[in-house]
Amino acid sequence: MTPSPQPVHSPTRRGEGSSFPRATLTVVLAAVALLGVAGPTFGGLAPPGGPVPTPLSWTNGVVLCNFTADHPAVTVSALGAAGTGLYLGFYEIDEVSPSGAVVANASLFGTTWTIANLSDASMLTLGYTSTAPVRTTPGAGMVGSVGVAVDMSTAYDSDSSANTSFVALHLVITGWPWVSSGDSLSVQAPIWPAFPSAERLSNVSSGAAELQDTSRNGGTPLEYVQWDPTALTTGASRASTTVPARAHIDFGTSYTTITWNFGSASGGATSLAFDSRVGIVLPQRVLGIPLYEYALAAGAAGIVALVAAGSLRRVRRRPSSLEFVEVEER
Repeated sequence: MTPSPQPVHSPTRRGEGSSFPRATLTVVLAAVALLGVAGPTFGGLAPPGGPVPTPLSWTNGVVLCNFTADHPAVTVSALGAAGTGLYLGFYEIDEVSPSGAVVANASLFGTTWTIANLSDASMLTLGYTSTAPVRTTPGAGMVGSVGVAVDMSTAYDSDSSANTSFVALHLVITGWPWVSSGDSLSVQAPIWPAFPSAERLSNVSSGAAELQDTSRNGGTPLEYVQWDPTALTTGASRASTTVPARAHIDFGTSYTTITWNFGSASGGATSLAFDSRVGIVLPQRVLGIPLYEYALAAGAAGIVALVAAGSLRRVRRRPSSLEFVEVEER
């Protein structure tokens, strides 16, 4: 079952409509405090390997990430840019015969996922793991099960050398119960704008390993999805092999599906690893502030931006030491 695309709505909160809500004041004070110190400070909550707080949202001061709790998916947007966002998730793995027929599949939507905080000093990382049943098609006969892991990571500090404008998705499939070693694996991923009335998906160019989410008013690029042209498989002998990752893109009316097929060379593999990214297109200025100045004070500026934008956002800083700040609409 494919998850239905849902626009991002701001829920009604107690205190809405007051001239200066207490939660907003808390955010302003937090921002002022952050501006007064040399670097970001954190609340000491949720150390690596500890419990994952909800909602699953955090920011590194550049990109805002909203993770889905019941399947591996994330919606990204520029911090403070209300009315924008791009969703990417994984929802099905297929075994495909040489004729192109799907002979077995594993649905990743509706199965049980374990989510772990895998963050360290430099990277925000949320790890999803599951064991999904594999069934034949047609007939839905049980073949076995497959292990699936998805790590979603972004650099937490804009002063680091890593790129802070995207979330990296590392997918690992382990122990696929092959119907035939001559078949291949493919992965289906739905993608849609969080605000389809304001944004639309398009190809960057023919054959490019990228989709862009652009503004319907002017065509300004806002977010993107990119993927590696290859995946890495491991065979029974534990030897690693690089296989092609060919993308087929189906632009539907309510959502778009990217299907990555890994070719006959993936047949019989005991594991497969594949990388993709979903991120924001960095402007020259963020909220009227030159980008380099914004990056120097990303933590404080990002929180102030939430108030200035007037949008309700739940913000989490570095998950290895989280401090939760809630902002209410003015």
